[in-house]
Amino acid sequence: MKKYFRIIFLLSFICVLAGCNKSNDKTLMPEQDITNTKCSINSHDFFENYSIDSFVCPELSDIAYSGSGFFVNNKGELYEISSKLYSTTNTNCKKVDTEIVFDNVIKNTLISTEGNFYSFYDSELKKISNEQIEKGRAWYGIDQMEIKLYKLNNNISYFAQLDHEAPEIYVYNKGNELYQITYDYNTKTANEELLYTFKDGEKIISRTDGYIITNKNYYKYGKINEDKCSKYEDVECEYGLVIVDSAENCANEIIYISDKITVTKEMLNNTKG
Repeated sequence: MKKYFRIIFLLSFICVLAGCNKSNDKTLMPEQDITNTKCSINSHDFFENYSIDSFVCPELSDIAYSGSGFFVNNKGELYEISSKLYSTTNTNCKKVDTEIVFDNVIKNTLISTEGNFYSFYDSELKKISNEQIEKGRAWYGIDQMEIKLYKLNNNISYFAQLDHEAPEIYVYNKGNELYQITYDYNTKTANEELLYTFKDGEKIISRTDGYIITNKNYYKYGKINEDKCSKYEDVECEYGLVIVDSAENCANEIIYISDKITVTKEMLNNTKG
């Protein structure tokens, strides 16, 4: 019986990613005033309680992926970061002593070039075994769903979770079509749908944890009718892509951005403490 449900569970995800569910092309998006000339993202605190002008890590100029307390550069090298300085570098980051090369991070799961999965927590790098993947969250950093989804579609990235009770949202794109995959731990169900189609020359440049970056704007996932649903009791909140700022305002300042860390050109000029 357990084997039967395991097979059904796996087939349901294959069905999800193969498009068994009918896609719904959501084109809802809020009208926002982004006519200001200063990048609003630049003013946000980006890592724990440290602000951009006090964090020192020159190696962030080559950042490719980020997780909670670590990042991977374009060479696949793993670095840990902290709001405190490291005595060995006198900066807020240091290279992790490992020969493993990584080429992706999904949420907080590191993926090596050999296709193995790792967690990094409290300065300790651990390989995630197949048994631990089946069991789920054996320790911090292991997420059964992100690994299983990645095995079926290695183009996904983690996007959002509105609260601890809400489903986690993963996304992937086919050209300028952005699809969302929602998984609900409570009901153990998943659903795929077309979240948004970028038009009029707008193209997806990159996807990070929490952000979609195009050649025109920076987007997050949020309430697209917040003014109405926060005011009226009988108006249900609707969710979709929300413009955070324009590429025109921020592209020359932002090197990299995710929910984990924001790297700016200004920050890379900071000197050692």
